[in-house]
Amino acid sequence: MRQPHSDYPRPQFVRDHFQIWNGTWEFAFDDEDAGMKRGLWRGKTPLPLRIEVPFSYQYPASGINDKAIHDITWYRRTFTIEKENAGKRALLCFNASDYETDVWVNGIHAINHKGGFAPFSVDITDYLNGAKNVLVVRCYDGLETAVPRGKQHWEGITYGCFYYPNSGIWQSVWLEFFGQDCIDCLVADREFIGKEWIGWLNSRRIRYYIRIRQNFRIVKPSTGERIRAWWLFNDLRVGHEKFYHKLFLHRGEYVYLAGSRIKNSDGIPELQILICFNRPEGAVLTYKKRREIETAFRAMKSSGFNIEDRTPTCVTECVSHVCLRWSAWLLYGRISLVNIKIYTLNR
Repeated sequence: MRQPHSDYPRPQFVRDHFQIWNGTWEFAFDDEDAGMKRGLWRGKTPLPLRIEVPFSYQYPASGINDKAIHDITWYRRTFTIEKENAGKRALLCFNASDYETDVWVNGIHAINHKGGFAPFSVDITDYLNGAKNVLVVRCYDGLETAVPRGKQHWEGITYGCFYYPNSGIWQSVWLEFFGQDCIDCLVADREFIGKEWIGWLNSRRIRYYIRIRQNFRIVKPSTGERIRAWWLFNDLRVGHEKFYHKLFLHRGEYVYLAGSRIKNSDGIPELQILICFNRPEGAVLTYKKRREIETAFRAMKSSGFNIEDRTPTCVTECVSHVCLRWSAWLLYGRISLVNIKIYTLNR
């Protein structure tokens, strides 16, 4: 019998080397919230139950089918790295886990992620020990009504159009391997704000941080209220930032929001508001790297490379355009892990 969800989860971006980790994991409920004190995160303690990832424990396909409310759950599995992937960087990927997720690799905390509907990933290369490795995941999913729930019932029951919650890991988990550098996400300015463009990125689950104009209208999905984007960030002082771990509608597409108040080139304070596919907590910091990229481009331009005054119209030109921008990173070394803004690929 073929294991469910055994294919690479992102067919548009499939890699040559990866491990799909859907299947049987060790599992435990932690109703007393004692797991941290017991040291379950170290990975040395086997867990008593077995669960089929990526199915939530509330549903029969998980092998548990427990409809009771359990705010905290733990997952554990061991894994090895094949010889062909030795020396490559390893990226651990979760397509979704509800709601707050902590991940440890060989007893080292790798990532904390909040949000039940968006994918997240973390480079775990430096946490591997080269032999048998242990992965531990802790998920917290309470019944707070302030947390985005969709049609999951806030009391853990079925009623009308509402259904039982999905708690913990409920989408594919996998490990993929790559070289020393990779494209992490799209960082762009306001020229990329069209509905079709955002919809295309969302449908392909590509992470992005895109600035919007502060007077754009957004919609609160829970109430349908239309508000100006600046209204959510108008209380910020210069140098301060904040983000929202709940979804808004921007031109019909679901996005997260983050923002900060900065001084522009003239020294005048202004709001910098960003829409994101996920990880809004990292939006402002990531967007700052865009200025580092532009600094590298300006340095190239001042050296005689004029790479911004034309739009490539064929595949060859597109490839050359991207290679030139990649060269800027290699030459000037001012960009920490590889967030590249591609300015003018046909759109």
